[in-house]
Amino acid sequence: MTIADRRGLILDPTEVSRALWQFCVNSTPAVIVTLETDGVFQARFSSVGTASVAFEVFSGPASVELGAPCSVSFQLVDRAGVFVAPATEFRGKDKKSPSILVLEQPAQIVRVETRRTFRVPVLPELQLRAVLTTPGGELLRPRVADLSLTGLAVDFPVGEDPELVPGTEIQVELRLQNRQVRLRGEIRRQSRRQYGVSFVDVIVDDRLEPPEVLRTIFKAAEARWLEYWSRGR
Repeated sequence: MTIADRRGLILDPTEVSRALWQFCVNSTPAVIVTLETDGVFQARFSSVGTASVAFEVFSGPASVELGAPCSVSFQLVDRAGVFVAPATEFRGKDKKSPSILVLEQPAQIVRVETRRTFRVPVLPELQLRAVLTTPGGELLRPRVADLSLTGLAVDFPVGEDPELVPGTEIQVELRLQNRQVRLRGEIRRQSRRQYGVSFVDVIVDDRLEPPEVLRTIFKAAEARWLEYWSRGR
């Protein structure tokens, strides 16, 4: 059992190492996002060193710039966990083993009750559809790469990049079966054909207050992803 302060921060270096070791023993699934490019990896905790933590990577970009800051999100029994650390090594997949991503061991781990920081990959079988409306009225239909209660990442096919710049406000419509929600969004990051979009109106007075339909869609995406992991990918 690890010890956290009232804000949910695991502060003592020994406790951080112990927590990381336990995550590795349990092969805890994780979502790793490169913060500068919004690249998304599906991974699991693999091993912990004196000053590092390694992950087995099962999908995501083919490379990572060393030193790039990475956000690691993972689901515990009753809460989400997250930490940020720079990448120190990336070994590509070969015939005998998956790709390995090594990060510097973080100084702290945040464990929170809310899902505010937790992002899940959106699997194709979920059939989540997104329609983005630009300031000029153009309708865009990208693929949803990942989703949280505060935003999403989307990918465009080759030749269909709308070349939106960070700061552009757009309308986001999400559709899942008979559920539909419209949200005001803002482009926060752009890398090649992938965009990070934040939902502008879900934070009110520093409280997370997303629409109930968004919560439902997010829970469906999370459940499908956890099911995917439980059946051994």
